[in-house]
Amino acid sequence: DLLDVALSEFMSVTMSSQVDRWRASKASMTDLPVDGATVGELEKVKLLRSAILHSLGSSSALEGWEASFLLQATLVRYLRGRNGDIKAAEVMLLDSLEWFREQRYWEDWLRKHEVEDSPQHKALFRKYGAEGPFGLDKLGVPVLYVRAGLQDTVGMIRETSVEVYVRHLVWNLEDNCDKHYLASVKVGKAVIGSVMVLDLQGMTWGQAQENMGMLIWFLDNVLKDRFPEFIRALYVINVPWFFRMGWHIVSPFIPEETKEKMLIFRSGYLPRLQEHVDLQQIPAFLGGTSRERWPHGEGGDVPDSGGANANETFIVDILAGKSHSIDVEVAPGSTCMWEFCVERYAIDYNISIKDEAVQPLKRVTHANGWLTIELEPRDVPRHMVFLLDNRHSWFRRKRLFYRIFLGNISVVSRSVGVKVGETLTDLDKKVV
Repeated sequence: DLLDVALSEFMSVTMSSQVDRWRASKASMTDLPVDGATVGELEKVKLLRSAILHSLGSSSALEGWEASFLLQATLVRYLRGRNGDIKAAEVMLLDSLEWFREQRYWEDWLRKHEVEDSPQHKALFRKYGAEGPFGLDKLGVPVLYVRAGLQDTVGMIRETSVEVYVRHLVWNLEDNCDKHYLASVKVGKAVIGSVMVLDLQGMTWGQAQENMGMLIWFLDNVLKDRFPEFIRALYVINVPWFFRMGWHIVSPFIPEETKEKMLIFRSGYLPRLQEHVDLQQIPAFLGGTSRERWPHGEGGDVPDSGGANANETFIVDILAGKSHSIDVEVAPGSTCMWEFCVERYAIDYNISIKDEAVQPLKRVTHANGWLTIELEPRDVPRHMVFLLDNRHSWFRRKRLFYRIFLGNISVVSRSVGVKVGETLTDLDKKVV
């Protein structure tokens, strides 16, 4: 049957490397029926295939890995990526094909990662990269999880390089595409797009700032026009209060059709996630009942091997019975973001402006993780003092980590909030 034919074709190729296996798979993919494709879409697929072959000056199929560009599933993805416009989809697909050729995608991106990137760097990504497929959705294909709040992206780049990190991302992307195709073969139909869960639990403002540049670059240069309809549904969960600020910056780089598939949750995401994924397929750390162990890295701060600390994180040890103050001058209209955490036990803190307490002493423990505080003087310069107070402790010295960000951070109206289950297109309308 269809499954046996596809699997036998896939397994019959002799592979000398993972990259060779992927390329061979692309060249011999079965043209599976497309899940959910309408009669109108399938008619447009025929017209789009004919238009592409005409533009290429060929009446026969493309060869090798390029053959995958003429599969029904691929053509549907490009059609949906251009809202069913055949001409626009043709231009998009031909531009994408040319990009893969010019970039030497298989050799300069994937092969270099496989052959040239060091085993130490790959081991670092496996340990600190908290992302990857886990379980299956209700259509039978892998669900992708990115635990962004746990990842030290800047640390991984610092210890490797931008080029090595990008090749790592592209390698994971191709691996996910391969797993998605094999799962589609098993269910006997081409499933368009993956369900992705972006977990921001533990995300700090410092992480958000540091990750934003790489995210924008990858969206704009790789995913947006080269892998259309990669996402079928995107759940952004455990969002911090400052999420709206980052969204204002990132949203212009996300296609409108992708925004329509996004749902944002501070909490209470599980009932909606179960619309796509059964509870027994959801990992336990998100409230699911799966007994499978999380097979990927757990994140954490990447140790600095000797370079400058890209996070600009300061360390202070406060003796028992003592306190430590941090003075910061903040210009009018500027914003100050202060993040800190205590390594063990508890610490008190408060903020004062010209010796006037803004709030009484509050206590946090290491279990609270990173705490983010935002202050914005309206009209006049402010001399702010952040106080870390260990005077309640008689015996224990406390180690703290903190970061300070100054600048025009507050780009979104304070009235903008994120409702449970609100779509990003709704949120986008509120951004000022």
